Amino acid sequence: MVLISILLPSLGAARETARMAKCLSNQKQISAAMATYANSSREFVPREGTFVIEGTTVDQQRSRLPWPVALRPYLDDRVSVGEDPNDLFEQAPIYRDPSRRNDGHQVHYVTNAMPMVSKGVVDSAARFNYWRRRGPAQLGRFQFTSQTIYLAEFSDDADRALLTALQAQPRQDLHWGQPYDIWDILHLESQSGQYRVGGKRHGGGGNAAFLDGHAETLKKADLLDVDKWDDHDYGVRDETPGFARP
Repeated sequence: MVLISILLPSLGAARETARMAKCLSNQKQISAAMATYANSSREFVPREGTFVIEGTTVDQQRSRLPWPVALRPYLDDRVSVGEDPNDLFEQAPIYRDPSRRNDGHQVHYVTNAMPMVSKGVVDSAARFNYWRRRGPAQLGRFQFTSQTIYLAEFSDDADRALLTALQAQPRQDLHWGQPYDIWDILHLESQSGQYRVGGKRHGGGGNAAFLDGHAETLKKADLLDVDKWDDHDYGVRDETPGFARP
């Protein structure tokens, strides 16, 4: 019994190390898919995702693709560009972190759609106007790609608020991929009911992928530091829905 009590913590630590490595591998593959997507779409990368209800054309509806929809064809040979399987990402295991508890979410990562207007200042109007959030943008707009987080881990949906909201939506990937982005300073505040970043997914921190494609494990303080999400693309502006799909 004494030997077992000594070995169990070591085994648990080894399992968590393996889970953390798998999560990091997922993020690196997603980052590679982001780069491939950019190469095929005039250097645009997906950020905030919204199902555009104005108008009825396919191009309008897909002008701000949620990142899980946009990048999936570059991660899953079964999925073609512009044709969603509408399996609500159940068959997309690369979007899941093995360290995260099973609470119904099939996507365990969030992307950076922070609308920065100056250093450390987020456009608060984005709470009420989704065009103010950072939708698809060209990589050339970003000055410090190795320092700017593109993807991080999704927080626990403790009260199932986001999942409940999703369950009221049509069972389509375009709808169910929407909430996995951050565009409000409250998304970085762990005491906020809007908190979306898993700052302590792996011990005292979590994994993050950056705009230059590399991924690493960060401390919670760094993951929740708005400067890490600052793309230095400042200015208050209304985004337009004129993004062309690849």
